[in-house]
Amino acid sequence: MKIISLIFFPGFLAEKLFTKILHTPIYDSTNLCNAHHVVLLKKTPFEENQLEYKDLYAVDFSPSEDITNWNVAWNIFSGKKIQGKIRVFHLDKCDLSTNVVETILDCQDKLIPLDHIKDVDADMYRRIQGWDPSFQLYRKNCQHFARYIVDDDILSL
Repeated sequence: MKIISLIFFPGFLAEKLFTKILHTPIYDSTNLCNAHHVVLLKKTPFEENQLEYKDLYAVDFSPSEDITNWNVAWNIFSGKKIQGKIRVFHLDKCDLSTNVVETILDCQDKLIPLDHIKDVDADMYRRIQGWDPSFQLYRKNCQHFARYIVDDDILSL
């Protein structure tokens, strides 16, 4: 009976990534404006009040264009849709008591393909893959993306 169950329920053995939304500063600023949301993903549950983690992923959604360019900034603040990008980072270790943005920015050249998530959690991969990459500051930004990734009740925005 066990063999038959495994044949009919192959997803039973698949891993599921646990999620945590991290509020981080926009761009590379101080903790003045913690409005950017990054989703942390890991294979084991997040512990309450734990600040140090190992072997986790960080996923975020941001404009793909240079936000320091005045024209791009104007388009963003005026509510126009621009192209966005989903970034996936693998972090060997992460200390939430420090500036996590610096940790992520240090990994900019170490972006990993989204397909890496597919090998760990196929459902999470499909969810991230299903996100439309157009960015709009007021209706489709990093916070909407984070809620979409974390909330099982949200099918699409």
